[in-house]
Amino acid sequence: MNTGIEVNLLGPLTVTVPGGPVEFEGAKQRRLFVTLALHAPEPVSVDELVEAVWGDRAPDGRDQALQKQVSRLRSRLGEAMPVRRRAAGYALEIERDAIDSRRFEALMARGEFTAALALWRGPALADHRFDDFAQAEIERLEELRLEATEERLAAELETGQAGDLVGELRALVAAHPLRERMRGRLMLALYRSGRQAEALEVMRDGRRRLVEELGLEPGPELRRLEAMILAHDPELDGETAAPGLAAPVPTPATATIGREGELAEIGSLLTRPDVRMLTLVGPGGVGKSRLALDAARALNGRFDRVAYVDLAGVEAQLVPAVARAVGVAAQTPAELGERL
Repeated sequence: MNTGIEVNLLGPLTVTVPGGPVEFEGAKQRRLFVTLALHAPEPVSVDELVEAVWGDRAPDGRDQALQKQVSRLRSRLGEAMPVRRRAAGYALEIERDAIDSRRFEALMARGEFTAALALWRGPALADHRFDDFAQAEIERLEELRLEATEERLAAELETGQAGDLVGELRALVAAHPLRERMRGRLMLALYRSGRQAEALEVMRDGRRRLVEELGLEPGPELRRLEAMILAHDPELDGETAAPGLAAPVPTPATATIGREGELAEIGSLLTRPDVRMLTLVGPGGVGKSRLALDAARALNGRFDRVAYVDLAGVEAQLVPAVARAVGVAAQTPAELGERL
């Protein structure tokens, strides 16, 4: 990161350049800067900037009004953080890692969830929580914050800290009662603390809320965890990633017809000792995912474990997602990658 240049969006806005902290003239200037920072170093169109700064109350001669705001912003930032005119609009020319939200996402991508969460000083874009232009980014960043929290708690659960985590997990479940993964973490922490009845009560409360508010039953992961708690499944006490929180291989509602040859070939390849990875390729919609699921179910009895990992929306969190599904745990992200 450039020395002396820092933009903090994960909490109240603070901006620092080599000469010291930047003080903005008012709300319009802050909205202009934040919009540029969220896209930096890519340009932002004039239309988007006008919408962010004035909303539906754009002044007459809006282009000239925007130019004045940009000029005043430049005088505040100086050449250390230049705002350049581009054909499509304006761009804040700044290194990505000078912005705390970008560093947060980079740390998440490396599985360093504790360090990522340490960057937060309050709600995302705290000064703009009522501004329309910021709502989508606030929602995205807060969702990532919750995901990072879930991953941190999952790792800490595997280091024998179950009892210490119950209070934090209860507060998180109270704040996000429909978030099933968080509820599953609390159930597991309670069970590992010798509080089976409380763990099952957390499940009952979750089922009631889901039915009353969404008309839905809990998902298969949470139901499987409940069954394992009722059965005192020894897997719940093992030094493995939290079971029941990664989905088993899904079963489709209808049978697959006419793929016997491909299934036989896949089975043959996967049981060869020299085949460590098999990838199915083909045009979109040809049925690759369905074929892979059928093959996984067919081979379930020929391996110690067959795990299903849904990578939709996983993006940078591939290693933790796969590790959870196959029962690998570790105390640090580096160790997790090595063990996986």
